[in-house]
Amino acid sequence: MAQLQNERQNEWTDQPLSHCGDKAKVFHSKDGQIGEGIPGILTTMTDFHKAQLALCDRLEKLADGLPDQFDAQAALHVARQVLPLIRRAHIFEEETVFGVLVRLPLEGASIRHSLERLKFEHWEDEASAEDLAEALIAFVTGPGIVAADKLGYMLRGFFDNLRRHIAFEAEHIAPLMTQKGTAQTPFQH
Repeated sequence: MAQLQNERQNEWTDQPLSHCGDKAKVFHSKDGQIGEGIPGILTTMTDFHKAQLALCDRLEKLADGLPDQFDAQAALHVARQVLPLIRRAHIFEEETVFGVLVRLPLEGASIRHSLERLKFEHWEDEASAEDLAEALIAFVTGPGIVAADKLGYMLRGFFDNLRRHIAFEAEHIAPLMTQKGTAQTPFQH
């Protein structure tokens, strides 16, 4: 937990949001700032979505290879990446995207309820990512510990849920920011 907090301190800084008249956290990559304001936030959100969708594709390929054509090396590689990628995306969404949305001039309190639901989904996704990583490692390193059909079910359940979550954000959250935040750059994958 302390390491995650340190990562958060290193990756986030306060930046003015010219479109909102307020401040929010803006993601910084190792190369420097990715974006500022709502267009930059949407670009970063798109980048995270693309990375997560690529992860889903790799997970689907692993599931399709079960049990006889399973790529153990790819499984171990994905097992090391799944939780850190999901956590980084969730941190960005919760600290940046959600922070912007609660300050935009939106009608009603329904956005707050939607954001709470998304936060709950984030917790579930992170727990599932951790379980999936452990199952992938166990399947590769200890044959017989995890059954192929169980692993296939876990893989498909995870990437299907993640794709649905991303689709919701792309279809509902990003357009809200674009419309209400007067962003110049539309959100696209």
